[in-house]
Amino acid sequence: DLEREVFTDSKWTVFIINQIIQNAIKYSKIKDRKIEIYAISKRENVVLYIKDNGIGIKKGEITRVFEKGFTGENGRNINKKSTGIGLYLCKKLCDKLGLGIELNSEKDIGTEVIPYGFEALLLMDIGQEFFIICYGFLRFFSLLLFSSPPLSATIY
Repeated sequence: DLEREVFTDSKWTVFIINQIIQNAIKYSKIKDRKIEIYAISKRENVVLYIKDNGIGIKKGEITRVFEKGFTGENGRNINKKSTGIGLYLCKKLCDKLGLGIELNSEKDIGTEVIPYGFEALLLMDIGQEFFIICYGFLRFFSLLLFSSPPLSATIY
């Protein structure tokens, strides 16, 4: 259990998290899909981890996933509707919000996306923003649980 409140722009943070989760679903394996979401509290910020067991990204493409228009082999061959804009926008928004974003992936194993740098403070009056992020995030996530084929989801 993480009992820290973070303060950021809820609208754009929900957009970033939703985009990462949509990619995890879009590039998931048909059987035994799984997404893990957890946060770790660091000294002055919170690091969010979104990890899937999907098809992964080729080693040579990982450094390009945040480039505008880059779809890679998966986008061209597996999901032909890919535009290469989603992770590009995530990176741009993280930059504007003073956040970082990293991506680790292994072909046929899965991908882990790590947005980090959410300013963590103990209690202040603006606490509703994080609630909105969590509410939107959990609402979106609950829709995934009833997707077909079913998706295994773990939040901790």
